[in-house]
Amino acid sequence: QNQPFNEQVGGRRSPTTGRRRTIVEVATVLKSAWTSWVLLILILLSFLDGSLGFMTSGSAYLWKDLFVMSGGQFLLPAWLQVIASLAPIIGLIISVQLLWIGIHRLAFCSAVVAGVAFAALSFQSVRLAAGMLLFFIMAVESTYGPLTTCTSLITAESFPTELRASGFAIVSVTAKVSGILASTLVEFLKADETADSWDVNVLTNYILSLLAATVLFAILVLMTPAQNGEGKQLRDFVRPVLGKRTQSFGYGATNSWAEPTDSDSDSFGDVTASHSMPA
Repeated sequence: QNQPFNEQVGGRRSPTTGRRRTIVEVATVLKSAWTSWVLLILILLSFLDGSLGFMTSGSAYLWKDLFVMSGGQFLLPAWLQVIASLAPIIGLIISVQLLWIGIHRLAFCSAVVAGVAFAALSFQSVRLAAGMLLFFIMAVESTYGPLTTCTSLITAESFPTELRASGFAIVSVTAKVSGILASTLVEFLKADETADSWDVNVLTNYILSLLAATVLFAILVLMTPAQNGEGKQLRDFVRPVLGKRTQSFGYGATNSWAEPTDSDSDSFGDVTASHSMPA
C-alpha cells in the first residue's frame, strides 16, 4: 500500500518520477496531438468557448447600465437587476427537461434564444421600456447556465485522456481572455463612468457585437463532433494492460506506465501508440 502509484499499476518505477519534465517530452505529446487532429479540435473549442465568454461577460456587465437608462418606470434599477438574476436558475430548470434533445441541439437552441433577445435589445425603443427590457434580459440570462454547462461537457469529452487536462485548460483560458475583453470594452466605449454616458449608436453596435458572438457560437457548436458531450465515459488515467507499458511522457493527465485503449484515445486516434514497447 505504500508503493508509489506508478509501481502499483505498472510494476515498475517511472524513470521520470521525481525530476522535472523536459521540453522534449512536452514536444513529443504536442507532435502526437498534431498528427491526431487534436490541435484542430483545440482551435475549434477555443473559438467556441471564447465566443461564449465574450457574450456572457459582456452582457452581464452591460445590464446594470441598461436598467439605469430605462428610468425605472415601475421598479428601481436595483430591483430589476435582482429579478433578472433569477433567470439563470429558471434556465437550468427548463434545460434539464430538454436534455432528451441532446447537448448540441440544446446549446444551439439556447444560442438562438439569446440571439433573438440581443436583436430585440439593439432597438432603442425596447431598451427604454422597462418591462420589455427586463423580459429580454431575462431571456438572455436564462441561457447562461445551459450554454456554459453544454460547452463544458463538449470540451471535456473532446480530448483523449492524455491531453484532457491541458486541452481543457487552454480552452478555458481563451474564454477568460475574451470575457475580460468584453467587460473592458463596456467601460472603454462609454464617455465616462455613468450609465447615461452611452452614445446610442455605440451602444447599439456593442449589443450587435454580442449578437455576433452568439451567432458564432451557434455555428461552431454544430461543427463539434456529434458524440462529444453526450455522456461518454471518461477515464482519469489510461487503462493499464498486463505485460505492456508505454514510454513515459510525464505530461498531462496520463498514467506513465499504462497502455491506452481505444476508448481512451476517443475519435482522434491513439496518441501514445507509437511510443509503446514490450515490457
